[in-house]
Amino acid sequence: MIYYYLFIKRKMYEGQTLLNINNHLVREENHTSRYAKQHPIITGLKRTIPNVITMILELLNAFIILQYTETLVNDPVLIGFLTVISAVSGDIGLQTSSATTRVVDFKEYYKGCCSQLGKELISVISQSSILFILYGIICSVWTFYLDKENYLMYGFVMSISLLISNIFAGIMGTLTPLFFNHVLKVDPTHFAGPLETTFQDIVGYLVTLNLAKIFL
Repeated sequence: MIYYYLFIKRKMYEGQTLLNINNHLVREENHTSRYAKQHPIITGLKRTIPNVITMILELLNAFIILQYTETLVNDPVLIGFLTVISAVSGDIGLQTSSATTRVVDFKEYYKGCCSQLGKELISVISQSSILFILYGIICSVWTFYLDKENYLMYGFVMSISLLISNIFAGIMGTLTPLFFNHVLKVDPTHFAGPLETTFQDIVGYLVTLNLAKIFL
């Protein structure tokens, strides 16, 4: 009798749990579920809009580079160092953007804007501290073999530029998905990545080229 009673209670519990899960899935439709149902052509068209915006905004980087033509012509190694800073900080921005997008799509794990920003900043600073040292060493050694007298300053300037770009990329990578999700109510996967990358490039180029012009 007791066994039969426990068996019935267990089945009732499993049934209620399944019902709660189904109700939650029906009630909490999110960007992920809508994406799964969406036609690929519609998805492509929606993604084209931020691509066009990115294309236009990236022209600002071309304008910035043109203002520092003399600096780059006199010291072409900066061009190579710039591409690394852009790539690494862009990678960090996309990492934080992807992580934040994942969190906000599942509301039970989202603890608020400040909490998410603080968590991502700690992650960015921890990884950037390692990259700061590593990139400084690489740039110093590289310019040493290029017979640059101030090779240590090259390492310092490039590592500082990378650190600043990484932190800014982490902030933008966290805030842009939150902005598009909570304020504009659109899927952040379409807009957050491209726009974050654009603004991170602008800041990275400005910081690097200005520091290079002053100290190198």
